[in-house]
Amino acid sequence: MTSKGGTWHALNDTNAAPGTTANWLLVQNGIKSIEQTDDNLIVNLSNGDTLALNQIKGPKGDGFCFKGLYDHSQPYKKNDVVVMNGASWIATKDTNKSPPFADWSVFVKRGPKGVPGKKPTGEEIKTLVDQQLDKALVEDIEPFINKAFNQAVAGGLVWGGAFDVNKSYPQGVMVRNAKALYVSIKQTTGHAPTTSPQDWAFIISTNVAKVVKGGSGGSTPALNVTYDNSTSGLSATNVQAAIDEVSKNQFQLASLRTSVTTPQTFNDTTPVIIDIFDELTTESDFVSGDTANNQIIANVDGFFDVIVAMNVVFAGAEELQVFANINGTDYPANPISVQGGGGGKPVVLYWSTLLPLAAGDEVKLLGFNGDAGSFTCTFTRSRFSIEYKGPL
Repeated sequence: MTSKGGTWHALNDTNAAPGTTANWLLVQNGIKSIEQTDDNLIVNLSNGDTLALNQIKGPKGDGFCFKGLYDHSQPYKKNDVVVMNGASWIATKDTNKSPPFADWSVFVKRGPKGVPGKKPTGEEIKTLVDQQLDKALVEDIEPFINKAFNQAVAGGLVWGGAFDVNKSYPQGVMVRNAKALYVSIKQTTGHAPTTSPQDWAFIISTNVAKVVKGGSGGSTPALNVTYDNSTSGLSATNVQAAIDEVSKNQFQLASLRTSVTTPQTFNDTTPVIIDIFDELTTESDFVSGDTANNQIIANVDGFFDVIVAMNVVFAGAEELQVFANINGTDYPANPISVQGGGGGKPVVLYWSTLLPLAAGDEVKLLGFNGDAGSFTCTFTRSRFSIEYKGPL
């Protein structure tokens, strides 16, 4: 008979179960039961023996580690996955090289380029840029200024005269410092308004132009007036320049721009500093510009909005990626890219990103070829600005 997975022969008459007494002979051993643990398979046989089948699970395999956008300054290990040029790449070994070198294999390939969209007219481009600038003014600059000011004046203003570094100022005291008016937005001692935006809100510049009268028998045209610089401190020699000089601190902005057509070459291996800026248009106590090194420098700790607006002329359908560089270190967390349409027509690139900076930090713009190889493009009417947004 069969029992416990095996075949048994009764040697004598018996009421006992097979395998429990000497009255039974096991003719064919078999499998009584099977048990599974975490890593083993246990087989129980008819004769009471057990078999352990170890390592029924295979060894742990190597997983993938997603690293996000490729950063040429970082080393990568085998099986790291990065995104570059619209495709995903997996490292086949530890490497310091960038895709598409032999150390990398395509993980997910970028699809074919879509059909080019309608090219905007010159008027459409102008409208778009104007809308973006108006949006930045209404949504970013004005609310920041208004919030700090409203907070300070809620309990009424007190005139404090010229700022004294040895005095303690409660919230809501208005003082004069460095030819400007400031109001304290909290209790503060020993912190100058020009270098402590976390304690003071800028109100208005107090620079005043003193007009020198024209000759008898007529009046001097507005654009030809001069100034008594000993009174005003202004270096301007025309009305518009004076307005720019007085207004610059209100927006807490520094701005560089190019006034010439400048070709520059970019490749797909090493980001290149965008070397086109030859004119400083605005500067404030919070930020300053350096055209010789194509950079803008933060003068205080705080959050700063990097604003880039430029026309780029491509020979064909090349792709330019632009991101910030802080003190020699690339900051590719939020890059912007623009693709050419050829034909000598400019493509507008507009980009804004918020960066935390410390006083003395130097910010440049870097360009990178989003496709393989290298190409040369031309920049026209380009502007690179940094705007102080508030304390860290």
